[in-house]
Amino acid sequence: MKKYVKIDVEPYNAGFVYKNNDILDICNGYTSYYLDTPVTLNVYTNDGFIFVNWTENGEVVSTEPDYYFIVDSNRSLVANFEAIETPSNLNATTIDLHTIKLTWDEADNALSYNVYRDDVFVGNVTETSFTDENLTPDKEYCYKVTSVNGDYESDYSNEACA
Repeated sequence: MKKYVKIDVEPYNAGFVYKNNDILDICNGYTSYYLDTPVTLNVYTNDGFIFVNWTENGEVVSTEPDYYFIVDSNRSLVANFEAIETPSNLNATTIDLHTIKLTWDEADNALSYNVYRDDVFVGNVTETSFTDENLTPDKEYCYKVTSVNGDYESDYSNEACA
């Protein structure tokens, strides 16, 4: 006897689901399985998102990206993701001839922030500020910041120069 498993991704552009570690076997919509079939659903997360959980009928059934179950009934599963917010309102302020201080607004789902000076990585911080020291006087420096969560990094913030 066959059962159906419906698989959705929320938001739809956050990633995709494949089964039994076969990235070529992408699942979406309804997939039929024979009763008592073991299934492992795996998520692939697109850049700028993090995996949150699997839900069924609004209830969390797993917080792991790989979800194993035995097909015993029709199921309707949702792989839920959240966006890693891009830092905003980046400001660069000259403190003295050799020092620039950066500040920005906190971003949702950011565990830390990567700081780039003239498109080169210069540091990672957990606060919403960064002080760049020992700079060459009378030279303009331009900065961008990204949010980081695990292996995922957001888009660049606005650029701020000082």
